[in-house]
Amino acid sequence: MFAMRGRTVRLLLAVVTLSFACILPIRASARETLPQRLLRTIQIGVPQDISIDAIRKVAESDDTDYTTEILARSALLVLRQDEPKLIPYDELLDTLLNHLVSDGTPFQPLPSLPSFRGKETVFTMVYAMVMSGNQERVIDILQRHSLTGSRYKQAIVLSALRNVGTPRAIGIIQQYAEKGQDRNLAETTLADEDYPVLSEIHDRWDMVPPAQRTQDNLRLVVESGCNQRSALAAYWLGFFAPNPDPKKEAAELHALESMAHTNTVSCEMMEHVIALKSLAMRSAESVDYWKRLAQSTPNVWERHQIVIDA
Repeated sequence: MFAMRGRTVRLLLAVVTLSFACILPIRASARETLPQRLLRTIQIGVPQDISIDAIRKVAESDDTDYTTEILARSALLVLRQDEPKLIPYDELLDTLLNHLVSDGTPFQPLPSLPSFRGKETVFTMVYAMVMSGNQERVIDILQRHSLTGSRYKQAIVLSALRNVGTPRAIGIIQQYAEKGQDRNLAETTLADEDYPVLSEIHDRWDMVPPAQRTQDNLRLVVESGCNQRSALAAYWLGFFAPNPDPKKEAAELHALESMAHTNTVSCEMMEHVIALKSLAMRSAESVDYWKRLAQSTPNVWERHQIVIDA
């Protein structure tokens, strides 16, 4: 079971884990756009209908727009293929944090990712750094920015630290509560902490090797039984678009719902919450559907997650 570590939890649908509010599965029947494929490459750690060489060309091209370039650089970082001759990734994140404004003006969204702007770019870059093994480096960067700039920027930085979720990252938020301009901002950020945090995902990243992270195989892992490995598979399965095969799509949704109802020593609240989040990301369902799920669980946190899903 993913560790709860005894902290008070308010289960919210993660902007990262996940940490990506704008990163819901793509519903178009045509081939996904380049930014969409790069985004899922970052999320899952496996190239999505694109080669590493093609990603590198996108990252190096002078004709690539800002958001797509950041997605390409982030994908290369997660794939451990970052290009040393390009601007250091740390510097890219530093520059981004220095230009955050509340209306998102410098970050014009792409047609295929209409909600992906400054905040979402920060969360994606933090995700990429954690999953590529650069957890302490990204905490260093966030700490430097935690007390500077606008309240909007500080709120994003604190949320990013909360998403990382290590004791050191949480400690920086607690320090902000003592030294920052808005104690309530820090307290709200801590109260809104979501699970699993990125550091927990990173620690389990290799439980499903990259070659096994196909949509079909992730479903098989979820179906194999509920434990940490299958919970990780369920987490990744939530990022895929609906399966074009109706039978496979039904099987994937059934596997996620079954995990949410399994109660064993290795399958408890955290595994259920991951399954419920992925289920909501993959299928809107009806209010009656979510009501039925809520009525079938005695756990208040799971019911709370179901209400958010609905």
